[in-house]
Amino acid sequence: MNERIVNFASMICNLNNIFLILITCLAFTACNESGQAINEYPQLNGHVLNIDHNPGENISFELFNATVPSFFPSGKFNGELFTFLLAKGITAGDNAEIIELGLLIFEQNDSLHQVLIASPKNEKHKIVLSENFNDFSLDHPNIKHLIESWIKTNCPENSCKNVKWQNDFKARLKIQELLSKK
Repeated sequence: MNERIVNFASMICNLNNIFLILITCLAFTACNESGQAINEYPQLNGHVLNIDHNPGENISFELFNATVPSFFPSGKFNGELFTFLLAKGITAGDNAEIIELGLLIFEQNDSLHQVLIASPKNEKHKIVLSENFNDFSLDHPNIKHLIESWIKTNCPENSCKNVKWQNDFKARLKIQELLSKK
């Protein structure tokens, strides 16, 4: 009887070893060859925003049917997507290569609107060091709140509803969509 127990115990130990070997093999085969994590997505590079308005300048924002002051340099990416560039030392007429941080989306009169939030790639112009939405959200919640408040405050008669943030991945998808229209 003791011999059966010993044989059974050794068989269980062998099964544990086989299980560990299989798990280890699966872990190594799941890695891709480039060494980059599988769930990462590539950065879009080289997108340039033409700055139309200086910070503090009154801008004609068609969504509000009014002229309102802006806190940041702004422009329209690809002539369509209103963009706030979280930057210093950039003025109207300048072009800036951008890093997409996120999208602010909201509804107004049954229409969906989007505002791109971006940071310049040039380090000397950055006011936020974030390179993605998560870092931006954690490190600069005050700037997120400021932008949200700017949208809500300037909407006539509280017509902007369901103000939400989308991450940098969604911002890149929107940019790809705009660029594919060309």
